Amino acid sequence: MRARADARGSIELRGPTWWLRRRVEVIDRETGETRLVRRRERLGPVTELRTHKQARAAADEWIQATRLDELVPGRTMLAIAYLEQFKRTHVKLMRPTSQAVYRGIINKHLIPDVAGLRLRELDTTWLKRMLAAKVRAGLAHATVQNIRGVALHVLRRALTDGYGAIRIDPRQVRLPRQVSVVRDRRYIDADEFDRILAASNFPWRALWALMGYAGLRVGEALGLEWEQVDFEQRFLTVRQQAVRGNLSAPKTVTSQADVPILPQLGEVLALYQAHCMAAEPNLKPPTGLLFRTRNRTPYWADDIRRRVLQPFLRSLGLAHAGHHAFRHGVPRMLAQRGISGAVIQQVMRHGTLAQTEEYLHVHARDIWQQLIAKGIDRALQSSAAGPHTAPSPARAAEVST
Repeated sequence: MRARADARGSIELRGPTWWLRRRVEVIDRETGETRLVRRRERLGPVTELRTHKQARAAADEWIQATRLDELVPGRTMLAIAYLEQFKRTHVKLMRPTSQAVYRGIINKHLIPDVAGLRLRELDTTWLKRMLAAKVRAGLAHATVQNIRGVALHVLRRALTDGYGAIRIDPRQVRLPRQVSVVRDRRYIDADEFDRILAASNFPWRALWALMGYAGLRVGEALGLEWEQVDFEQRFLTVRQQAVRGNLSAPKTVTSQADVPILPQLGEVLALYQAHCMAAEPNLKPPTGLLFRTRNRTPYWADDIRRRVLQPFLRSLGLAHAGHHAFRHGVPRMLAQRGISGAVIQQVMRHGTLAQTEEYLHVHARDIWQQLIAKGIDRALQSSAAGPHTAPSPARAAEVST
């Protein structure tokens, strides 16, 4: 008896991720025959879909959005039609930050370039031509690499979905290596940080303090809850982040850790807690997110940067900076106080020590000042002058003659 296509499929939890398993009918591009294939689609992590019921609802929504049976596979599929389909189905299952990147690249770069083309016409020649045009337009090397990666991903998914597309070998579409230009990343030093805190009001003063004293990323700070602030043991528990108004898992596995609360940060958070208790007397102590809108939803980091941080820095006469400039200032501040690189790596929750060293912003003038402070410059001058020993009597007589 011939197996039938599975309309709804089954939900399974593999590790920390929910998956949808189902059998679907696809048309073989060579023979034109219909055959059943097993598919597995990633629905999302358990941090976002906490129960089987939520995963089932996400799967049903995804199946309804795909409507694979209504799309005609093969040459009749226009590239623009599939790109729109890709955004509604596959992009929707990505992390919020990845969704923004994919939608931006598809809308700004891919859709305008594939107007009137079919999936079958998106071959290696097309991709090379498009990327060459992006390079000539002056786009950054990293941006062109992202466009290449998204285009290859879209074509791979088109093949998996059973539509007529060409599998492009990534090795045939390599971009030339670009000489990297080392730029000094903007960071907020200790003097600037003191001025910012002194002139700030709550809740922003607490937000700057979490990034500038604890090294939290802005999403981690916006996703922090009062239950994750331990004033007695003096540490923060980082377990989630707020991205575009939604809570999700942190950026990396090493990001999920306990971060020590420095005394300066503890004072600011205690004052902020008292401020929140005064604003909402019914909540003693306050619960939920430290930073939330009137609707009790997380803030958007981009809105804070554009509407609060940048105008505030201009009012203080400070250079333009983003949220990450606070985090970049933490390793340098700790290193100037004699904290070892290994300890700074743990505070910053970096995967490698080399990544931490990039955050130290050590300049040649800083190295020279350290050498002067240790008296090494005088030792170098002495060694350059050579030994000052008295000449032997015979050598002195020879010189006088």
